[in-house]
Amino acid sequence: MTEHRSPTTTKVTAMIQAHADLLLQHGIAAGLHASRPAAGTVNEFYFSTDLGIWAHGNGTGWDECQGLSEAYIQGLIDASITILKDYVDSMVQGLDWQPSVLDELATPPGSPTEGDRYLVIATATGDWAGHEKDITEWNGTSWDFTTPNKGFAVWIEDVGRQKNYNGTDWVAFGSTVDHGNLVNVTPDQHHTAPAYDPAEDEIVFQI
Repeated sequence: MTEHRSPTTTKVTAMIQAHADLLLQHGIAAGLHASRPAAGTVNEFYFSTDLGIWAHGNGTGWDECQGLSEAYIQGLIDASITILKDYVDSMVQGLDWQPSVLDELATPPGSPTEGDRYLVIATATGDWAGHEKDITEWNGTSWDFTTPNKGFAVWIEDVGRQKNYNGTDWVAFGSTVDHGNLVNVTPDQHHTAPAYDPAEDEIVFQI
């Protein structure tokens, strides 16, 4: 078995660690019960992976979450993991993030505020006619348009989702993830999942 280490692994690993630290700042942690800090920070959650016990920090110790909904806690964790995964995926693919847009519209809004941004969809009308797939921004008196390049990515605030431009269309983020979009991955490396090697602080592709 041969190990192939991507030159980008250190960068990706650093991002993963940074965002893992961010999750800790938001009060979500997990590990062995014996590794749990003696005093939990107020509103911090800790899951003892060996005992399957949730605890809630009270500032001086821990309160076991007997009455707290597991679905609620899991929802917090799932949301954080989704944000982390989307961010790391986008960085690996080399997406070019643009400022967020308010919505996807075909018709210009009646009373825009300076700085309002939209993704123009078919069939565009009025001042937006002929600018389908462009990003438009109201400058106070008129609309400015940006024609997307392949790799553009944007957050759509109205629906709370990400889209990226694949060179032809704006598509939901994740629907174009394939090994051809990854950096320094040979054609066969998509067959096995990469693994993090803590000893080397790298992500390793096993073939």
